[in-house]
Amino acid sequence: MADEEDFSSLPLEQRLEHKVWKVRMNAYTDLAKELRQLDPERESGKFGGFESLLGKIVLDGNMAAQETGLLAVIAFVENAPHPVRRRDEIVGGIVAKCLAATKAGTRTNSKELLMLLSEADTPAPVVAGVVEGFDAKQPKAVAAAVAAVRELVHAFGVKFIALKPLLKALAKPFAHRDNGVRAEAQQLAVELFRWMGPAIMPSLQDLPPVLLKELEAQFAAVAKEPPPKQQRLLRSQQEADEPADAPAAAGRGTEASDGEDDGSGDAGAGMDPWDLADPVDITKKLSDDYHEFIASKKWKERKEVLEHLHAALQKAVRLQMSPGTGDVIQELGKKIGDTNIIVATLAIQCLELLASGLRQPFAPYVQSMLPALVEKSKERKQTVVDAIRATADAYFRATGCDLAAIGDHYFTGATHKNPQVRAEAHHFLRRSLAAVATRPGKGDIKKYADQLKSGLDDGDAGVREAAAEGLGTLSKLVTAKVLDPFIEGVDKIKLEKIGEYAAKATVKAKAAPKARAPAPKPAGRPQPRAPAPAAVAANDDGDAQSAGLGANLPPHIRKKLEASARAAAIKKAQREGRPIDDLLPPPPAEPAPAPKPAAPRPAAAKPAAPKRLAAAPAARKPAGKAAPAGAAKGGEAIKMRFANDESLDEKIAAALPAGVLEGLSSAKWKDRVEAMDQLRAFLGDEAAGGSGVHPELVVRQLARRPGWKESNFQVTSRAFQLIAWMAGEEQLEFSTGAAALSVPALVDKLGDIKLKGPAGDALAAMAERFTLQLVVGLALEPIRGQKSPKVAMDCLAWLNTQLLEFGVQGVGLRAVADVARDVGLQSSSAQTRATAVGLMGTLRRAVGPAVLDLVGDLNPQLVQLVEAEFERVGAEPMPEPTRTQRGLAGGDSAGAGAAGGGGAESAADEMFPRQDLHALVGASIYKRLGDANWKERKAALEAIQAAVESASGRILPGISGDMYTALKQRLQDPNKNLITVALGVLGQLTTASGAALAANIRIVALSTMHCLADKKPHVRAAALAAMTAWAGASGGSVDQAVLPALPTALADTSPELRSALLKWTADTLGARARLPDLGALVAPLFVCLQDRNVEVRKQAARVLGLAVKSCGFEAVHDACGLQLRGAAHATVAPVVEEFRHAVSAADGAPAPGAARLGQKQRGAASAADRAPSPAAEPVMTASQLLGRAPAGLGSSPAGAGSSSAGVGSSSAGLGSSSASGPGMLRRPMAVRRPVSGASAAPRTTRPVRAGSAQGRAAPTMASQLARMSSEELEHVPPVLDCDPRARELRARRDAAASTHGAPRWAQLGDARTRAELEAQLAEQCAAHLNPRVQRQLFSQGHYRDRDFLGGLTQLDEAISVPGLAQRYGLAAQAGAGEDSLAARYLAHSDLLLKYVSLRMYDGSTHTLLKSLDVLERLAGLAEQAGAAWGDSDAQAVVPALVARLGDAKEAVRARARRVLTQQVPRLWAASKVFAALLDHGVGHRGSARVRQEALDCVCVLVRERAGGQLGAVCAQPARAVPVLAQAVGDRDSAVRAAALAVLVAVGELLPGGADELWRLCGR
Repeated sequence: MADEEDFSSLPLEQRLEHKVWKVRMNAYTDLAKELRQLDPERESGKFGGFESLLGKIVLDGNMAAQETGLLAVIAFVENAPHPVRRRDEIVGGIVAKCLAATKAGTRTNSKELLMLLSEADTPAPVVAGVVEGFDAKQPKAVAAAVAAVRELVHAFGVKFIALKPLLKALAKPFAHRDNGVRAEAQQLAVELFRWMGPAIMPSLQDLPPVLLKELEAQFAAVAKEPPPKQQRLLRSQQEADEPADAPAAAGRGTEASDGEDDGSGDAGAGMDPWDLADPVDITKKLSDDYHEFIASKKWKERKEVLEHLHAALQKAVRLQMSPGTGDVIQELGKKIGDTNIIVATLAIQCLELLASGLRQPFAPYVQSMLPALVEKSKERKQTVVDAIRATADAYFRATGCDLAAIGDHYFTGATHKNPQVRAEAHHFLRRSLAAVATRPGKGDIKKYADQLKSGLDDGDAGVREAAAEGLGTLSKLVTAKVLDPFIEGVDKIKLEKIGEYAAKATVKAKAAPKARAPAPKPAGRPQPRAPAPAAVAANDDGDAQSAGLGANLPPHIRKKLEASARAAAIKKAQREGRPIDDLLPPPPAEPAPAPKPAAPRPAAAKPAAPKRLAAAPAARKPAGKAAPAGAAKGGEAIKMRFANDESLDEKIAAALPAGVLEGLSSAKWKDRVEAMDQLRAFLGDEAAGGSGVHPELVVRQLARRPGWKESNFQVTSRAFQLIAWMAGEEQLEFSTGAAALSVPALVDKLGDIKLKGPAGDALAAMAERFTLQLVVGLALEPIRGQKSPKVAMDCLAWLNTQLLEFGVQGVGLRAVADVARDVGLQSSSAQTRATAVGLMGTLRRAVGPAVLDLVGDLNPQLVQLVEAEFERVGAEPMPEPTRTQRGLAGGDSAGAGAAGGGGAESAADEMFPRQDLHALVGASIYKRLGDANWKERKAALEAIQAAVESASGRILPGISGDMYTALKQRLQDPNKNLITVALGVLGQLTTASGAALAANIRIVALSTMHCLADKKPHVRAAALAAMTAWAGASGGSVDQAVLPALPTALADTSPELRSALLKWTADTLGARARLPDLGALVAPLFVCLQDRNVEVRKQAARVLGLAVKSCGFEAVHDACGLQLRGAAHATVAPVVEEFRHAVSAADGAPAPGAARLGQKQRGAASAADRAPSPAAEPVMTASQLLGRAPAGLGSSPAGAGSSSAGVGSSSAGLGSSSASGPGMLRRPMAVRRPVSGASAAPRTTRPVRAGSAQGRAAPTMASQLARMSSEELEHVPPVLDCDPRARELRARRDAAASTHGAPRWAQLGDARTRAELEAQLAEQCAAHLNPRVQRQLFSQGHYRDRDFLGGLTQLDEAISVPGLAQRYGLAAQAGAGEDSLAARYLAHSDLLLKYVSLRMYDGSTHTLLKSLDVLERLAGLAEQAGAAWGDSDAQAVVPALVARLGDAKEAVRARARRVLTQQVPRLWAASKVFAALLDHGVGHRGSARVRQEALDCVCVLVRERAGGQLGAVCAQPARAVPVLAQAVGDRDSAVRAAALAVLVAVGELLPGGADELWRLCGR
């Protein structure tokens, strides 16, 4: 074969257009190489020579050449200075030939090219070009274009895309005939929803309802995902956020988008559907007779025309102002006062939609429309009030949220004679204040405040509440400081209410500026340390000029100067490699110790303590703004060995090799990397030789060369690894000075994805060598200086990790909390705020709830997030530390473990030291608590509360008993409100001190319990809260002080006291593993068990159970016999007997209260009271009973006594007389009630055939079951035997009892028949069901629905829960003739089916659904066993199922349809099901829904069960077809349609077709 011709000598331009595809492909490769080598700045002209060929390259006819050509075009777009000149041509070619190409490489390259064209300028033109592909003829081309648009939206978001054209074009792929195109359109819609949110919904309203519902389901799932982020940046964004680290630039896409302004993720948060919608002229939607009917005298005509208008307005998101729109608005305004309330409401709703759709054009009509709306607000109907409120708000938004536009109308409504109008006017003002964008001036504040203030004194409670809420919103808007002068004279209670509403209010206006100085705090509250005023003047470098300037400036200016000087010093130190403390002024002098806090002024002269979240001052000076040297105060001191050393260069040159120093200064990054490796090896050799270089010299050299601003991440990574190695090497003298020099640089790199690991390891190594306190103290200041939200987020995450790994011992948590608040919680980045919230949660675990005081003044949304995090972590303790700190005292992991796991109290003490309550309240508090004036007594109690609040809820536990004695007097105060406050103080003192001394609790215990007899619920709640606080603080104090007082308190006959006190006792003691001696409570409990109040008896029974566990059953039982007689004994003894088996006989240890209770009884007992005890009854194990009963029922007399596997013999069971124990069945109270021969005889419910096996076994089984307790019956199967003969007997009796061939169980619709059948079924079930299940299934009590549900649940779970059968000693499934749960259920399935039929007529939905569960289980068991239903079984349940087809709930109807059409035909002949549906469903007279659903089921049977032969489902077509034809004339349209569908299905299977069907229908 001849050699191919060589075309490489041709010029590149000619080869690019050559007719041979291989030549073009090679030319494309050469072009790509050449384009990558061109300099865009100096050789920009050469790019222009290839621009005209780009469109042809994309459209190359050869697939291989086309794929290579796309790479050349990509190289052009990447390198050309102006790559978008031929953008439209390139995009058109890509859409036409590339997106749907056969080769995968072509498709991938084309999408990448679209991305690059979008990055070069903006994605909008690219998306517009790709959208043109929606009109392509081939479905795969359309699908590819839709997918490309989706990927562009995913990469760049919607910020740079024209959404209106895109949303309009979206309808084309949704309407495409190809399923793949529609699927891609759905994915595009979902991606747009991620960015736009609900703003996309108006554009999708024209889609089919089914598709729209499917999309809404997908939108709901997407809405739970985090907000999307821009994946690729435009060139303009890349240039604006170009990182200094060149190697790290590859990962700048994600980081830059995170740190830019977080706007990409929130692009759709504020998107308004109104901006995306096309304006609609509503006048064109009006009917021709609109103006005629709107003025009609007939209210129905007015209502119909307004309904039509309302429907049209709801579909139009944005409206257009046309000449006729004003007339429509004026006419609607007249209808606001219409005499018909429905017409008036529709007119108001239409005006709301008009105002929302028109917006600014509607503003001129507000002044004329609003007065009628104000007057109409007197209506009481809530629907009208809601419409008026929504319309008024729409008016206000139409005015641009201008308060001046609605001011006059507000005052008109606020002074109206009708209180409803006044209240609604105040509510309208409150909503308007919350919506304004700017705060009103003082003139407006005064007039609104005056009017609202007058509303506080209104005679109507609703007006007062509305006015207080309005003042609260106004206070939140303009701050309380501005509003307070205008509401002077308002009493304290109203001020508190205004404050509560202010705390709840949310406003859109910009928050008020923070105060310059922190607000004064109550005495005794721990204050953050602040630098001394002369901190700036004290400078060792002699900067007298700046010090003198700062001394003469105001404090806030001086603080700014300090901050800027500090930042400049840090930058200079990093640039020159000098330590930071050399350039910073020394830390401020330590302030003198604070004097002991003085007693506060009388609480009557100051307002009540504010809420916890509002207690922090608005502007608190951060504690972490000290110099690094000061940050380590309290830990190790910073020691700089080479600070201010003039010979530092010579020492570094002498200590380090010259080659290393030269390599570190090289301009080539590979040389610097090699030098770092050499330095690491050199330092390792020196350390091994015992003459290591001082690490501080190494750190200072690294700060100089290569420097902390090194651009190559490999060099910086090796530097950080070297620091970590030096910190971890014990042989080296890595000092705190070296740590102070390196920590700021390490913190700066925590936000770098490639360096955060080495930086974190180095910081952790320093913390392990020294302490975490030192490292955190050095790191807080650099963290404060971070400007990038991404870096700040990573720094806060690092802080959180270190606290969890090292523990909190010694760490200044107040400074950490300040950094978390100032850097994280106040950040503009949502991710940074979330990280700060997590850090606050860790502090909550370490410190406790007191950390709430450090949150400060945050917006309500952020406060809610912090509170949610606190609630999530709850009382979860800090984990055990996983890292050790050699710098801690002891230096072992045990000490660190104690710091982390159990150091929460010490950390809380460090942040909020406990204070002495007596020093806070003063000695005069006792005199004030006993003052004759109730106001003074109340002020004293509030003073105690305020003192505890001022101490951050942390006081010393040594509270004097005099305080409790004074509080005890207040528990008997004639003023009930003071009793509540005193009880609150008792609980507050216990919580704040963390202790409850028994001596103090003993003083107030009985008086607190007597408060439970008060009729006011809030008094009883306060008493219970105080007692619960005692129990939570000290269980021993409860045993020593509260329990001894219980008998005295229970002597009070108040049912409130007894029930509440007994419930508290049961709840408190029930949670303990070991109970105290409760013998003293037995006698009072016997009295409470006879109380006429049911709640008292119930709670007394609970405590009696605890007393039995404490004292033993025999002791309590004997006490009952000795102390009670007659009716009292008859009442209490059964309750005591219920706890006979509460304490296991296996517990050999005596109960703690048994000895004491026994001594009391022995002293009171006499010989006459002790009767001789008869012999105990024979005892039988549960396994013997359950194993013998089925054998006796199903075997011969000889076999009944034989022993088989797993079945105990009868003689063995009856001959055992051992004491009761686990698994043993003993008759209750056998000792006290001997059984006579007559009473021991079993009583049967119906005659049993003599000589039968059942006649011999049933009495024994019934007597044994009757003696079993409820707990023992739980281990007995729901069904007792598997003998099928009883079922056959019942079937014959049902057939004989049928009236005229119709079974009685098909007549359950009659209430009397249903009652008779239920009684009969109860008798039949008694011999075969567990008595406990029997009592629940046939309960007649007040809560019988709950019992029905419980019994059905037991039946269902026994055969549906895996492994439950083993509890009964049976197999779930077994072979033929073997005993199992399934066999027992099938043997008596007729009883279960009949019971399910009964419950289907109950009104409880839960019972009905559970009945269907049991029915499905029974059908499934029958299918597995291959058994069919007899006529008696099916005729009992099928009519009930047919009746349920008319249920109001779709879930019930659906399950009934499924059972009738799928499960029943597999167990009963389909032809019989067909006939039952005709008789009980199609012929149903009471419900059209039953008829329609029954016809649908018939249609399903005909189409799915016939198998082409109508006889398989319809044995008598001549009888069935006329019935179906008669249903065609039903008055309900759904029934008629269903009947026609059945006739069509039947006609298709008839041999004669339509003619035969017509003949069978007759006339």
